Amino acid sequence: MKNITGVDLFSYSPLIKLGDMHNLEFNDENFDIVFMGWCLAYSNNPHKALSEVKRVLKKNGILIIGYSVNREISDQDQINERGYLVRSPFNEINSMESLNELGKILGFKMFYSKVINQTTGLGEKLIYGASK
Repeated sequence: MKNITGVDLFSYSPLIKLGDMHNLEFNDENFDIVFMGWCLAYSNNPHKALSEVKRVLKKNGILIIGYSVNREISDQDQINERGYLVRSPFNEINSMESLNELGKILGFKMFYSKVINQTTGLGEKLIYGASK
């Protein structure tokens, strides 16, 4: 646990540092691995968030992103069902291709990109892996 740092906007755990993915308060090239498990969807500016990740990753560091996409349910239906939108209404990543393209624009070297189809009607889960 001493080599693991968690970051979130709020937390009840002493193991999670308060912070914002758009302005990470860490030195450049600080981490070997950054795992973004289904949090990038909440960013109003994924380009900025991933730029910050790139800044704090060490040379050849690894980025792993988990991301969900559901094009079958409207924003309003999702809000009615859950009470909130499970993504930012801005700068939407809506496919594996758009996530891959964003990584390419930022200069990440993608080594893994996979869509995991869901049969439950909850859409698709995207898994993206890249190095700096």
